Amino acid sequence: MSGQLAPYNDSMRIGSGFNSYTQQLRINDAVVKENKTSATDDDLRPKLTRGDEGTVSQQVTFTSKFVDHASEITEALNISGALEIKWNGLNVQGSASYLDSSKVKESDLNYFVQVKVVNQQLIADNTTKFNAIPNVPVTDTKRFTDIYGDSYVSGFLEGGEFNALLSVKADGKESARQIKGALSLSLEKAGFGVSGSASGEYTHDELIKNSETSITVSWSGGGDIRDEESKAKGWTIDSMAKAAFSFPDRVRRTPQRTYAILTKYQALRSYQLLSNKGSPLDYENAGAYTNSLLESYMDYKDIWKQIGKMSAEYGQQKSMLKITSAATDTSNEIKTMKEEFKELLPKQKDGSKQEMTHIPEKPYDGTLVGLEKARRDCRSQMIRIVKEVDAVADDPKVAVDFNRVGQYLSPLLFRQLLPGTEPRPTEKEIKEERENHDRIVQRMAELEKTVESIRKKRAEAAGKPEPEINDRVWHRIRLLNDDDPNRSLDWVDFMSWTLKMGYDKTKGRWQIAPAPENPGYQIIDFNRKRIAAFENPEEGVRHYHMENITTYKYSLISWRFIQAPSDRNIYTIRSVAHPDFVLGFKQGQDKLSLVRNGDVKWVIEKI
Repeated sequence: MSGQLAPYNDSMRIGSGFNSYTQQLRINDAVVKENKTSATDDDLRPKLTRGDEGTVSQQVTFTSKFVDHASEITEALNISGALEIKWNGLNVQGSASYLDSSKVKESDLNYFVQVKVVNQQLIADNTTKFNAIPNVPVTDTKRFTDIYGDSYVSGFLEGGEFNALLSVKADGKESARQIKGALSLSLEKAGFGVSGSASGEYTHDELIKNSETSITVSWSGGGDIRDEESKAKGWTIDSMAKAAFSFPDRVRRTPQRTYAILTKYQALRSYQLLSNKGSPLDYENAGAYTNSLLESYMDYKDIWKQIGKMSAEYGQQKSMLKITSAATDTSNEIKTMKEEFKELLPKQKDGSKQEMTHIPEKPYDGTLVGLEKARRDCRSQMIRIVKEVDAVADDPKVAVDFNRVGQYLSPLLFRQLLPGTEPRPTEKEIKEERENHDRIVQRMAELEKTVESIRKKRAEAAGKPEPEINDRVWHRIRLLNDDDPNRSLDWVDFMSWTLKMGYDKTKGRWQIAPAPENPGYQIIDFNRKRIAAFENPEEGVRHYHMENITTYKYSLISWRFIQAPSDRNIYTIRSVAHPDFVLGFKQGQDKLSLVRNGDVKWVIEKI
């Protein structure tokens, strides 16, 4: 069996047990020498031969590439996804080669450079005897793994490792494409094997101006690799390249232990000969699933920061929040998905299906309270991912159980439930918009008067009086015998149509136009919203925006106007979709309603 690698830390000893999935040390002296004594560093023997005249024959691996996923970084650093999730890097600070892979999620472009140098492999060939502890149950694989792990430290790699991550935050997708071209050219000039063309003509200086760029560098071995410029000004592409290309020579003179070599217990003859040896858990197939958990965890970490930013900007009145149509659609999809998952999950003890209340499904309100609830649920989902890592550590079969669904909500879906943001207009912008709106209203009123005058003249010349109700004039609509005759039908923002005092030129005006594909008329307000009956007439009326009306709803926006014999301006307004109902008004609730076989009359006057 080929050995695995784990980042080195000073607590590692030859023969120590190790869990390759969680990358945690287990019992000391899990494997000892044949004479049952503990192995020490004196038992280590180099496996790479030296060259002529004492020169070091190094193994050098150079990697440079654009990366899109955090797991690409952790795999390159030989850090398990489980460790990255559980400790978020805290438990591998002993390795100077550690990089914070969460930067990948926070940036639009990420370029990763790695130089691995191995001067020699140090192996303890005489440490081959499995040191079994009596009374450990043979069949309890979890207990065995808790004590011994699934492998042991059989040696170390000595050399050095250089890691650098260049991260760029761009203004937008188009900007990101242009910056990637310019960045590719800059990297190629510095000596990295990248080719690209700089569309948009971004120069190196413009690249810095049009993006937020950071370079994170870490290394083990080689001593102090920074030159005076990088110490004074920080890392640049050129200084990063210079350090990477000269790193093997520096490691030749100043090596360091970089990795522990891990060997499975099954590779030991002494372990196979034991009749009461027990067996560890097998994590061979857990890697792919754990990497997907890592990506989800990093996504939630990014969402957590996004919610914090949204809260700060909203609290400072820099932005406005609103529930998006995508959030509503996603909510319905999540509800459907949960019903499908319930069929796959095992039933509870009482025979009922699992409710999956831990999966959020409602869009978050565009308020600070809504954002705080989103933050709480985000934290809950991150905790559930950590628990899923624990579940895999306890039983690796979890990683290949394809019916194990609904443990947490995909961060892609969770992000869709968040409210949308848009910049809050300044007082100056609001004032300018109002002035512009007033100018448009005034101009429209002037045009309407001109058009009305022309129509009257044409009607008089033709000897035909203009009808009272038509789609070419604006009307004022009020309730007959209202307690206050000065009230007229108007729209109140975020509420409903109601009877309102006074006349507002921007709102309290109505157009009555022929209904599409139905007899009767449609009633349209100044903002191009239609009065419509609900599908269930007992619910009353609602409004439709013009662009939201579909063919099957045309009858709901159609009304018959029945003129009173005594007065040409008095009408009963009857629903085409629900002929037994007329348009009425609930005084106590101050809103329009539908009244079954009612005798409600409205006064409709031209403005």
